[in-house]
Amino acid sequence: LKKTQDIMASEKFYILDGHHRYETALKYYQDHPSEKTKYVLAQVCAFNQPGTVILPTHRLISGINGFGPARYLDELRLKGFDVVTLGNLADLEKNLMNCQTVAFGLVYPDTDKFYFLSLPETRGVLDLDYLHENLLSEENKVFYVRSIAEFTQELRSGRHQMGSLVRPNTYDDVILKASQGEVMPHKSTFFF
Repeated sequence: LKKTQDIMASEKFYILDGHHRYETALKYYQDHPSEKTKYVLAQVCAFNQPGTVILPTHRLISGINGFGPARYLDELRLKGFDVVTLGNLADLEKNLMNCQTVAFGLVYPDTDKFYFLSLPETRGVLDLDYLHENLLSEENKVFYVRSIAEFTQELRSGRHQMGSLVRPNTYDDVILKASQGEVMPHKSTFFF
């Protein structure tokens, strides 16, 4: 154990999954300090392994008071968003991947339109930080899905008022947030 500690002492560790377990274990140790409670099991691996990617986790949203699709788009325009209407998912994904500022895809149930939302002059801001801090409220119910197929199926179910397609975060995003002493937004690092 000492040899491993010496080797790893100068390395940085990023908790990519399980930060709640870590925080719970730390709190338990602080409340009940002993040799038995001093450690927590963890899997440690290289941070940026070849072939590993971060995939997006899309959001389906309900519980928006007084919600109306056209009114919601108008409110986004008033907040400074550029709103572009697209006819297919492929164009939406292409626009999302090519945008350099905060951007989302917005889809409503029972429509064949896709909305590309971008917020000019917001470089250096994570999309999901902006979404959760400025567009969602505590009253909203957010349902998380990882695949486009599940997103489409859930949206058609009628249980959600709208869906937001999001871009994947990058390794640089994770490092930036950690260096600032912050945590990533909820459900934002699906490593595959």
